[in-house]
Amino acid sequence: MYASYGSKGLIALKMWFTFVILSLVWTISKRTGAYWATNGFLFALTIGGLMATRANVLATLGLHFPHPVQ
Repeated sequence: MYASYGSKGLIALKMWFTFVILSLVWTISKRTGAYWATNGFLFALTIGGLMATRANVLATLGLHFPHPVQ
């Protein structure tokens, strides 16, 4: 996506995926009454985004990724 449309295309794709996920969560929470699920998915998206940002920064700096068992 980045190679074809640049950074604006990548940002648009990420926003679209986030909108789709939140739409699904909102629809499910309205049907079942599980309003806590929206906060859970938002938290999971935030943590996943932070992990991806860290991985990208480490890759940009040429550093090795930490081993999970240290």
